[in-house]
Amino acid sequence: MDSRRPLLIPNEGDEPPPQPPEPPLAGVSDFRGRPVYRATSGGWRSALFVAMLEMGCSFSYYGVSANLISYLTGPLGQSNASAANAWSGTARMLPLLGAVLADSFSAATHSSSSPAPSTSW
Repeated sequence: MDSRRPLLIPNEGDEPPPQPPEPPLAGVSDFRGRPVYRATSGGWRSALFVAMLEMGCSFSYYGVSANLISYLTGPLGQSNASAANAWSGTARMLPLLGAVLADSFSAATHSSSSPAPSTSW
């Protein structure tokens, strides 16, 4: 073996035969309408994106929470328990309101799991 060649580059005769390209995933396309291949999608890049997105959501939630509770206990004069309950209830119920609004205004699909059928306004 030639000691001047890097170990990761194969010799000319050692190359494996070319593999046929894999077929794209059936019924799946990216946001630009291109076909999706399993070898080039997902993986650590997507996992890191989701992890960073969740971290950003947590930072924003707790940042808004601290500021709102400080405002409710300071200028508005509420107790700590009352302010925390008001913020917690609001933060947990607004997604339900958003789901009902999204379900009532979307004609093509139903986006929430409400028992009542959606009506268009």
